Amino acid sequence: MKILACDDEDHVGEMLRAALAGHEVEFTTLATTCLESWKRLRPDVVVLDRVMPGTGGMDVARRMRAEGFLGPIYLFSAFTSADIATEPVKPFETTSHADCMSASGVG
Repeated sequence: MKILACDDEDHVGEMLRAALAGHEVEFTTLATTCLESWKRLRPDVVVLDRVMPGTGGMDVARRMRAEGFLGPIYLFSAFTSADIATEPVKPFETTSHADCMSASGVG
């Protein structure tokens, strides 16, 4: 499996390579380099830091989607803000938890 990862901290790349041993992992530290690598590598999976100097992971993910990438994109962050942590899924929130429980017959 080809995996592209981007984080502004080099040690994260080292950890990802170790954790994903056996897979082809390319790591970049800049969003612009990440986009260039994505076009060249055409990975199966992308892992992005949510918050980086300049262009962050959300912007990179949006650009990849706009250019047709349909594979999984995992965003992570060292920040603990609930707003930052849930931003990637907000466009998909179409029903409330209560509505889901009612529809399933649980609530």
